[in-house]
Amino acid sequence: MADRVNEALQALLAERHLPGHVEFLRQGNRDGSELTGIEYRVAEITTSIRNVEFPGASPDQAAFLERAAHTLLDAEYFRSKLAAVAQFDLLPLYRKRGYLRATFGPSEVRVVTGDSEKTGDARTDDAKPDSAKSDGAKDDDAKTEGSNPKDIEVDVILPVTPGGVYSVSSVTWKGNSAITSDEASHVFHLAVDRPADAVRVTADAESMVTLYHSLGYMTAEVKPAAQLDDDKSTVHYDMNITEGDLYKMGELEIIGVDTPSKDRLSEAWTLREGQPYNAEYTRKFLDDVARLLPRGLQFSSTINEQLDKKDKLVDVTIHFKVQ
Repeated sequence: MADRVNEALQALLAERHLPGHVEFLRQGNRDGSELTGIEYRVAEITTSIRNVEFPGASPDQAAFLERAAHTLLDAEYFRSKLAAVAQFDLLPLYRKRGYLRATFGPSEVRVVTGDSEKTGDARTDDAKPDSAKSDGAKDDDAKTEGSNPKDIEVDVILPVTPGGVYSVSSVTWKGNSAITSDEASHVFHLAVDRPADAVRVTADAESMVTLYHSLGYMTAEVKPAAQLDDDKSTVHYDMNITEGDLYKMGELEIIGVDTPSKDRLSEAWTLREGQPYNAEYTRKFLDDVARLLPRGLQFSSTINEQLDKKDKLVDVTIHFKVQ
């Protein structure tokens, strides 16, 4: 089947008098246990993006989408790459504004043919090749000089369905005891009756986990669950928290420095064995001990926090390395 699809795509190229040949690559899991897809591409040509259009977007939405997509201009076109850009770069621009049901469709392209006037080229005069300047002269030799017949420009069409804006109706905290709901609400930036910033919710959930780590809850998880009311255009958030066990400080090991420096660093470490572990303290410790390291050398450092799940301890190894 893959070969037959390949032949059909090659026939389409020939029918439209386009250069290159079609090739495909099977995609699957890393262990090779399952085929997840087949990606086709046209080889031996460069397909660059001239412009990106967003049908379905309002004028103000198109403005922030075009700014975000500016880095795509002149880049090589791949549908898989456009799908990734839509998911990880463009969709968050909607989610942070409360468009919680916004979706992007598969990208399509329109091959640019003829000169810039016939294709609606919106580039400024400074961005055009020299052959397109100087009283609008259209010298065929100048226009084709240096061009590659296997270079193709395309306009990308990336359709979007924004949906409506959802406002926060309420927030419920579930599973928390080490941190009160009032303390948790100060970590999250969710204002009732205001558009829901789903991107900020994710970032705040990560901040909440960091706070738990500073209290010794090293396996804590925070999972926001959004319940959308389409009739009212509102969203209720359940903040599902699994705190896990309290971990305490275990053994400290410092490697990569001489013995006097190691002794100074160990003495400066004030988080004693048996105390609730504080992951934030470990990070701050590295910022404060540069004066205790050998002078005249530049050091990099890495932290390894080994969890002893049986005894609920965190063994810390700090590795210094001369750069």
